[in-house]
Amino acid sequence: MSAASPQILIVDNDRLARLIAMMLEGEETDVAFDGTVALDKIHGATPDVIIADVDVPGSGIRLAELVGISPEFQKIPVILTSVSPTTDTIIKARNAGASSYLAKPFRPSEIRSRIETVTATSSSDESATQDPIPNPFDQQEDDEFVTRVRAI
Repeated sequence: MSAASPQILIVDNDRLARLIAMMLEGEETDVAFDGTVALDKIHGATPDVIIADVDVPGSGIRLAELVGISPEFQKIPVILTSVSPTTDTIIKARNAGASSYLAKPFRPSEIRSRIETVTATSSSDESATQDPIPNPFDQQEDDEFVTRVRAI
């Protein structure tokens, strides 16, 4: 893992991948629009973190599984995202080896915080178990911005 700024691979549809990359301005990002292209990019230049939507073509959950079973790439933290998280999806993400799960919409500070957490955990203790994936249904948001976005 790089000590300064992590290399981040974003796997989502074109519009959202570019939006997330803009949220992470100043970070080193690359985008892929499906799981197959993401795997090719991982083999070409190993990222420090992968952010993938669960519904991306090729499945973000399947991508997390494949990264997790690869001896070469299993240390790469995977943050899965979804616009419609369900308990079943969160359980599947956890079972696939996802390091974290984030419900859309999210603020830039939320994704940056998750990246910091998973990279710190990954680099500080290579033998550490996964961070627990918080259930987005249990989160109480007092943030006016999030409340307004969800009302749309």
